[in-house]
Order: sequence, then structure tokens, then C-alpha cells
Amino acid sequence: MKILFATLILSVFTLPALPQNTETKTKPIYTRQKKYGVIIERYDKFKDETIVAWDQVVSMPSNMQIFTSTETSIGIVNLVVNSGKGVNASGKNLFAVKVVTKSRVPLFDAKPIYIIADDGRMVIENTERLRELENASSVLSTAFSDTYSLAVGAELKWDDLKKIAASKSVEMKVDKFEFKLKPEHIENLKAYISYVENYVPPKPKK
Repeated sequence: MKILFATLILSVFTLPALPQNTETKTKPIYTRQKKYGVIIERYDKFKDETIVAWDQVVSMPSNMQIFTSTETSIGIVNLVVNSGKGVNASGKNLFAVKVVTKSRVPLFDAKPIYIIADDGRMVIENTERLRELENASSVLSTAFSDTYSLAVGAELKWDDLKKIAASKSVEMKVDKFEFKLKPEHIENLKAYISYVENYVPPKPKK
């Protein structure tokens, strides 16, 4: 599982140079509140697999120009992996949380991700420390420099991801870090799920 996660993260988020064997499509998601969110799709012709990632920032400093030592930023990443060029919800689904802080606080090892979606509760166990995601050029990590990152994740059933998206209230916790998804974040997750379930292949280049 660890090797798989590392390979997927590197193949999706490694920037700026892209290998010639990949085809990448990025779809920004902008809500009225202009919260950061993006869908990244990448195909590797040598592995013959397509990865669609949702990279969403859910917590940012109050002042974008000043990231103090007491503030924390949090992002969510979800990856769907399919064989071939097709994209659908039957592929392997991986979910991760990334924390970025300015202070040199001790960062914990892999811990479960606790989720409260409306009145339902779920726990994503068997998470792993994802150093590749911590160092990757995702939406969250490119927003700030001179920061310290921690990312943990594990496999999550697609139906459970849909339950989260169908909820009006979603709260999550990893170790001491607690956060709540805003309505626009849930809408962005719905857009990502719709993108995967109603996938339209790109038109062949002429």
C-alpha cells in the first residue's frame, strides 16, 4: 500500500517538469468564495493507468501574506486510480489529509482520520505517513514557503466518499487537528464525484 500511494502521489503532483509519457489535464474549481480547489487528471501510457485527483484546501491563514507560527493550513486530497484511459468510480480510491504549519512542532506519525458526516461517523484506519505528498507541489504546498508539512492517508470506499459529499455538515480530525468542511468545499467534492462518475473522454487531437 505504501509503495502504491507513493507512486501515485509522485505521478500526479510532481511539478513542473512532466515526463513525455504522461498526459495531464487540470480543471480549477472556483466557487463564489473563490476557495482553492482543483481536479487533476493524468494518464501514464507505460503503466496504462489514469489517475484523477481532487486537491482541496479547507483551512487557510486569516491573512494570506502573513502565516504566523500559531496558524495551521489543512488540505484534502483524494485519488481515483483506473486501468487504461477510462475513468470511473470502480477504481482504487485513496484519501489523504495534509497539514501545513509554520512552527517546528513535533509532527505525528500516521494516525486514523476521524469523520463525522451529519449524524454518521466513520474512521479511516491503517493510514500511512505520506512524505511524497508532504513534499509535492499540491495546491496547499505551493501557497506558502518556509513551512512544515504532514500528510497521512489510506484507502477509502467510494460509497463512503459519496456519503461525505451528501452530508450537510462534515467534521474531520487527525491527531489534534480538527476542521470542518465549508459548504463550498462539499460542493467541490460533489463536482469531483460527478467528474469521475460522468466522465467524458477528451476529444482526440487532430
